[in-house]
Amino acid sequence: MTLFAAAVGWTTIRTADRLSSAPFVEYRIEQSTPPGPNGLVSVRIRNITATQRFGCFNLLVATPDLQRSDFFGPAEGYTQVLRGTVLAQTRLARVRGYEWDVQFTDISPGADIAANIPVKKPGTPKLLIRPCLTVASATSAEADRKAAREDEGEEAETSKPLPAPILVEQTIETWFVENEIRLLWAAMFVWLLALMALKLLSSWSHARSTEPRLAAVSGGKENGHDED
Repeated sequence: MTLFAAAVGWTTIRTADRLSSAPFVEYRIEQSTPPGPNGLVSVRIRNITATQRFGCFNLLVATPDLQRSDFFGPAEGYTQVLRGTVLAQTRLARVRGYEWDVQFTDISPGADIAANIPVKKPGTPKLLIRPCLTVASATSAEADRKAAREDEGEEAETSKPLPAPILVEQTIETWFVENEIRLLWAAMFVWLLALMALKLLSSWSHARSTEPRLAAVSGGKENGHDED
């Protein structure tokens, strides 16, 4: 029983550490309303890592068969829903009938946000991810120095992609990450209950095994008294 509890704890910790330390973002696609004029598909994004923050990445939402069909509705039907308590934002970078480009920014650990996308036809959209391109220019002074270097003939700084996460669908593994502490406490509680049950069972078995001997000893004493 102790080895079993240790194995469960080790597996839980190992799985949770692997996912929480890697650049994974959990996603889930839900059909909010039936396809049609007011149909919606909800794409839920959750940062399940422990320390990694994603400043910007683009999520390409494409048709189920990746064909250029009129699958999505108008941009006016787009909404975002903040599901958690950590601030996160989205915006539409590009809208087409067969492909939407939704940009996610400030996705910190624990962020949970859903993008509701209008759809006209049934089916589950395909998700593709690509990094955002950015040029570091934190202050106006740095921007002025950059412009001066360009005027002097120096090559302009090229855009560099920001680190993008790896999309992972909501599975039992991601559930382990989200509920790691609860699972460990539950395993410890079950382990303690099992130890108590084994101790009670051992005491009961010992008591049952001593009853015949006590009865034999009592019987022998009574026989001795009768002979006297």
